[in-house]
Amino acid sequence: MKKIFILFLGFILSVVVVNAQTQWEWDTHGIGFETPEGFKVDKNSEDMFTASSEHISVTLIPWQDETVTDNDLSGALVELAVEMEYDEITEVEVLEYEDFVGYGVSGSKDGSNAVIAILLDTESSTNLIVVIGFDEGYEDVASKILSGIYPYDK
Repeated sequence: MKKIFILFLGFILSVVVVNAQTQWEWDTHGIGFETPEGFKVDKNSEDMFTASSEHISVTLIPWQDETVTDNDLSGALVELAVEMEYDEITEVEVLEYEDFVGYGVSGSKDGSNAVIAILLDTESSTNLIVVIGFDEGYEDVASKILSGIYPYDK
């Protein structure tokens, strides 16, 4: 019985470790998101926030413009993806997370994969470009990071 309890406890602890997340909040712009554990901040300035791990990186680039509408975003996203010269670009996907609305695409270039999104905060003038680069097999992690981005009151 004791062996079964120890095995069960070990299983539960391994599940908790695998699902552990790190909460990030970028107070400069009131933006938060979650990543798997092990991410390190590469850059944290007023213009850009970048964090990465061995297999994935997240870059947030904000801009303040209250005149932007969600209709402006899809064309801008396609232009951005073309400018980045991706070999393959998926169809534009409509995104709605918390108070953010926008569009996203996936692409690949020279064996590197990325999700690119442009988001508009419907409750403030903060808009956001998100680029998540990832290794093969980490598509679900990239998608989860993107869908977990949220605005908060500073």
